[in-house]
Amino acid sequence: MKKSSIIALLVMSLALFLAMAVILIGIIVREGPSEDNTTEFMATVRNIEIRGTESNKYGVLHTNEYGAELIRGFGIITDVDIDKFSSLETGQTVFFRIENIWLDQFEETRFIHIVSLRTEETEILSLSRYIEHMNQQNFRGKMMAIGAGTIFLLASIHWILRLRGVNIFHKLKKH
Repeated sequence: MKKSSIIALLVMSLALFLAMAVILIGIIVREGPSEDNTTEFMATVRNIEIRGTESNKYGVLHTNEYGAELIRGFGIITDVDIDKFSSLETGQTVFFRIENIWLDQFEETRFIHIVSLRTEETEILSLSRYIEHMNQQNFRGKMMAIGAGTIFLLASIHWILRLRGVNIFHKLKKH
């Protein structure tokens, strides 16, 4: 294999290793939703929709007070009861939370993801259940980044050794 090809593969594997490290750091330092970094709003239901495919359904809530579509996926959070969401009626008061990082764009955006939804009587999506789900997703993301990062680090080591003339996969000659 040409030296230039080995260098290109080394650079690519190092870049992918660093990308996995950045993703891992991003997952670790990102502050998840909590009562402290979310804001609860009250609104009146204008209408609701269930969109998406069977395996990727999500609910869209339109309110009288806000122009943005309030969106929450059903397939990702097992506790969300589509029937409860579907039973919301025009004119009913709901309470929902969004993450504070989206507050500046809330009035201008077309849609926004909500982290909790309830009426006076019914909890449709609790913040605690959403946090639990996000923690599970973050764990999976961390494991994937660590696994992929390890593979790219090992590949980088392999290409460094190849540059020095060592082929760790070369079979030993039998004497």
